[in-house]
Amino acid sequence: GLPFDPEAFKNTIVCEKPNNNLNKFKGY
Repeated sequence: GLPFDPEAFKNTIVCEKPNNNLNKFKGY
């Protein structure tokens, strides 16, 4: 796999998680 990249990881969360879970990660 790719090296761990926090920015890419956040982008994956945004793409893959439903909006109700986005609120938990982003905090707003």
